[in-house]
Amino acid sequence: MKSFFLFLFFLLSYTANVLPQTTEYQYKNHKLIDKVLHDYHSGLYDDFLKTIHKIYQQEKTKHHIALEERKKLAITVQKVNWGQSESLKTKMFNLFEEQERELTNIYINHPDDVFSREVRDMIFFVLSPKEQESFEYLHALSYKFNGDGETPLENKLISIDIEFWLKEFYLNIERARKKHDPLTYQKQHIVLQLEKLRRMKQECDKDKCGNTKIHTFITNACDLIPKIQASSATHNHLIALGLGEIKPKNFVEKKIQDTVIRFISKRRILIEKHFSDNTMILFSE
Repeated sequence: MKSFFLFLFFLLSYTANVLPQTTEYQYKNHKLIDKVLHDYHSGLYDDFLKTIHKIYQQEKTKHHIALEERKKLAITVQKVNWGQSESLKTKMFNLFEEQERELTNIYINHPDDVFSREVRDMIFFVLSPKEQESFEYLHALSYKFNGDGETPLENKLISIDIEFWLKEFYLNIERARKKHDPLTYQKQHIVLQLEKLRRMKQECDKDKCGNTKIHTFITNACDLIPKIQASSATHNHLIALGLGEIKPKNFVEKKIQDTVIRFISKRRILIEKHFSDNTMILFSE
């Protein structure tokens, strides 16, 4: 289960706006998350939420263009039917487990290095089966559109997910225009996730149709987000190192970088053997 969860992190980081690709790593992830949570609940991000909502409203006539990207993502995810690719799934999981072992060995040899400890914590971050089911349900909503839900409540959740997917889309545009430094962007991304889940939880609490399973999924997701955001920051730094977006700060990070580069290459080769569509290379990174 742990390997699948780690694989899901790598998959989502390159196919959705779920997790930010930061170029500045924050070592004290948990403190950062705690600070954002405190400020969010204190109302310090209310102005930001109003501003991004205003942009969302102003861009309504262009939503269909942005949603084409979401549609492409949904189609791509549907193409990768792991149920018909057991051999590929097994090979991918084996690669991730091998990478985990090598990264763990780096930590064992360099336990005092801050980043190696963060990598260790990411590797051994395990969800319970119920937590994983909730996490997967939340992300499954990201591949759906209005009317795809099985219940009226699920359709409301899909509508909320689409709204915040678009807000993430516009936030990414603002970042591309260099209007936000990486740390500010990271915090705002977390705030959008928190606000999305608050809205979803609100809809679940109002539901009178007995959708207890969905309510449980969203409640669990609300509890999980702080832990997932902290772990995903480590993951994003690993990927940024592997893609050469940032430079290692010391010889330990260089060892970690070399390991990640090697396994990105292995995954790319594996994917290219299974899919002729070049867009599937995204899944090797």
